[in-house]
Amino acid sequence: MVLTFVKQRNIKVLVNVAMISQVRGDTQIRTVVDLIEDEFTRQRGLDARPDLRVTIDLASQPVQLEVYGPVLAEHLGGVFNHLVIDAATPRRALFIELATLHEATIEFREKLSVPPPGIVVAEPLGPLMVELHAGLSVATDRAAARVTALAGAIGDLPSSHLSHPFAHVFGWLGAQRQAYITHGAAIGRDGRGLLFAGSGGQGKSTTALACAAAGWEFAGDDFMMLDRTAAGTYAAHSLYATGRLHPAQAARFPSLVANWDSLLSPEDNKLTLFPRAGAVSLVRRMTIEGIVLPIVGPDQGEITPLPRAAALRALMADSVRIYPWLTRERMQFYAEAVETLPCYKLTVGPDIAAIPAAVGRALDRALQR
Repeated sequence: MVLTFVKQRNIKVLVNVAMISQVRGDTQIRTVVDLIEDEFTRQRGLDARPDLRVTIDLASQPVQLEVYGPVLAEHLGGVFNHLVIDAATPRRALFIELATLHEATIEFREKLSVPPPGIVVAEPLGPLMVELHAGLSVATDRAAARVTALAGAIGDLPSSHLSHPFAHVFGWLGAQRQAYITHGAAIGRDGRGLLFAGSGGQGKSTTALACAAAGWEFAGDDFMMLDRTAAGTYAAHSLYATGRLHPAQAARFPSLVANWDSLLSPEDNKLTLFPRAGAVSLVRRMTIEGIVLPIVGPDQGEITPLPRAAALRALMADSVRIYPWLTRERMQFYAEAVETLPCYKLTVGPDIAAIPAAVGRALDRALQR
């Protein structure tokens, strides 16, 4: 059976988001999920055991990940290596399986007539989601608490899936309970820190990794989960043990180059950095005390108030790209965050060694509000 995927006219493109395709009706998307799960079962075999089993923290909910395929398992183990929690916990938010996609499955792919890449969903808060890319097919069934993924060899995968795998899945699942995947970096001390926001190239990663190299607690660069507690505070939950820098910037961090492994992305000419054991103080959760927009400029260390509207733009800019459905609840969540938390602009300059002290002053100011 050949499935027909149609583009809906009422889907809007937000912040350079690629057009989203949508299956017509739950029956068809259920069929796609079944195709992917059946192919996974056929490949895995009855006696296969995973090469990696790890549990990660998705906004305080454990997510179990099982990977079949030693090469991919080794890579993903490095991405998620600091997020292992007690696998014996009775709570389990999601069960993820991943299998290697072989050439023999091209016939399976031809049944799915959507040109990759694309995300196929019934609705933003629906029960099913299918994600199709070159070298990767992912079926998520929220009701069954299960994700099934068929992946090609590492060289066949888009670099985005190597630096932040399952980001669309995590964003879709987190939004079900108002925990939103957010483009940003978080660093802090004693579990309390700052969320660095802004578009790529403004200095966010440089600022965060300068602090990480100086011994600050590091909850991740690029993407994390942001939620609000019952007490009204905001928390950043780390998803990936990675950082992202242009090669020229990475050369300014000799300790990172020496103690972090790297992968160059041809998509944006950036290095994804994977810390080795003990290279950085990684944490899974951090209370956010303020939002900071780092800006490269001549007046290094200058801290000025950031207007709420500018803070909202900085917080949402690339966050909407990675999880493109801008629901009213999500918009309200970000708007309330910039109204509740102090927001600053921090000017950073060429002196990497001076950045942690400037960030420390910004954190002290936020804590004293």
